[in-house]
Amino acid sequence: MTNAARGFIVPLMNWDEGMFRGINGVAWQSSLLDWVMVELAKPGNLLYPVLLAAAYWFWVNRRECLIGAVGLAAVVGAADALGTQLKGLVQRPRPCVTLAEVHQ
Repeated sequence: MTNAARGFIVPLMNWDEGMFRGINGVAWQSSLLDWVMVELAKPGNLLYPVLLAAAYWFWVNRRECLIGAVGLAAVVGAADALGTQLKGLVQRPRPCVTLAEVHQ
């Protein structure tokens, strides 16, 4: 890695750590917020609202829905592929593993 790249990445990592600590510092402060975040993290909880919204979209405008679904699938696939490549490039451990005094 070049010195110029290091000069850009180090402040970015400090910003990343600061943001993580800010969000993690709110953990266990509000029982309602804790419950909402745990529920949103469960994979199946967003499935039914998304399916209902897609069904409504299909019912209102089939052509737009089909084109939108293909476009959305392409964008999600590209974002997932890019994220996978960036994870391999950066190779940083998760903050909850490396930072002390964080809620898990």
